[in-house]
Amino acid sequence: MLMMVMPAYIPQSLFGYTNIDASFFGQLHLLWIAFLFVNPFIIYFLFRKRSKEVKHELIVFWSITQVFHSMSVFLRGFKYSRIPLQLCCIAAFFYLVVAITKNRKLFNFCYLANIVGATVAIVLAEFSSEAFTFWNIHYIQEHTLVIGMPIVAIALGVFPRIDKTAIKDTFKIFNVY
Repeated sequence: MLMMVMPAYIPQSLFGYTNIDASFFGQLHLLWIAFLFVNPFIIYFLFRKRSKEVKHELIVFWSITQVFHSMSVFLRGFKYSRIPLQLCCIAAFFYLVVAITKNRKLFNFCYLANIVGATVAIVLAEFSSEAFTFWNIHYIQEHTLVIGMPIVAIALGVFPRIDKTAIKDTFKIFNVY
């Protein structure tokens, strides 16, 4: 979680651009995909024996972190093109509402729509040639938060597993989106 709350400009400030291959399925991309598989397991094992309240607080913290991260693009100045209107950016606000209200229908949407969307974004990621630039790290953090939160929420039992009604909920909310 510390890597996820870290401002996106820190790696470049500490390590420079590095010679890590940031091409499509290069070192950066493959390391990120490996991290996506390992991270939820680590979080699950650290929190699995905690109380329901602590698990819920983790999800709330995760959601607040994601909202902060989505808004961090404005650290580079305000531009209308940076307003977070993509599904992965809006996921931060959806997740915050879900964490606060515990709305099952909205969680179903977040689980299905955001995991599918983030998976596509992860597989098709296109990075700039310098591995640790702000936008590369921001993209990695954004999509790691989007894909991880619903998986960890279900694994820890904060939300029950999705069922057949999740598809119907997803289509309804996606149409509104």
